[in-house]
Amino acid sequence: MSGKDASTPRIFLLRHGETEWSKTGQFTGGTEVSLTEHGRNQVTATGKIVYGPGNLIDPAKIVKVFVSPRSRAQQTWDLLSGGGESEAKAELDEWGYG
Repeated sequence: MSGKDASTPRIFLLRHGETEWSKTGQFTGGTEVSLTEHGRNQVTATGKIVYGPGNLIDPAKIVKVFVSPRSRAQQTWDLLSGGGESEAKAELDEWGYG
């Protein structure tokens, strides 16, 4: 049986695309930092490979999508999915160290 036909539940974890801060190795925590143009291109290119009917992440088989409330994560999901439904979960936010 091929992977796309498997009935076993799957969980996919995706990290946001590049930001100016991630490019320079800075910790962002709860700071709102947008994706760079390169980051948007990373997500779009990834989406073409993994997201869509018959692909690894098939929208028809998605039950629930949880996304960090950070704008960079929201933007990543919107670019990847073309604006698919998601639920922001504070539990997925990056840690703040004070």
